[in-house]
Amino acid sequence: MTKKEWLKVLKGPCPGRIQTMTQHSSTISCLAVLRDGRIVSGSWDKTVKLYDTQKGSVETIIRHEDWVRCLAVLPDGRIVSGSYDRTVQLFDPQGGPPETIIRHVGSVRCVAVLSDGRIVSGSEDRTVQLFDPQGRPPETIIRHEGSVDCVAVLPDGRIVSGSWDETVQLYDPQ
Repeated sequence: MTKKEWLKVLKGPCPGRIQTMTQHSSTISCLAVLRDGRIVSGSWDKTVKLYDTQKGSVETIIRHEDWVRCLAVLPDGRIVSGSYDRTVQLFDPQGGPPETIIRHVGSVRCVAVLSDGRIVSGSEDRTVQLFDPQGRPPETIIRHEGSVDCVAVLPDGRIVSGSWDETVQLYDPQ
């Protein structure tokens, strides 16, 4: 494909139907999708919104004190959000208020969820914390020399983190 043909593809009409949802008042920084197809968005407007595209409804479910940076969905459908306000909040879309479950010293840059429902968060404070919603307090499991910008969970349950210190660290929570 030539450059001219490629540009034509990029500028051409989009196939299919596009539905635009305009509820945030600033940049949308993260998205997640629930099993039932509802969409969760986090924004620099400090909110997390839940969209039901079938019903055409939108509701604000979490209000942070600073930008929302990351989202994840637990196996049971609860939503976790991380923010520049240094907190990780947990929300059940079936009802009830959000709960602050982790407080970092620096902004929260990333979250991930293990298959058993435990939550991992990485922060500008150079730590990775692990939280069990069954009641145990969060614990610092990894320390980096720089801000932690990404965390993920491997299929075998190990946790991997990446940092501004140019390292990837692996942790086995077993």
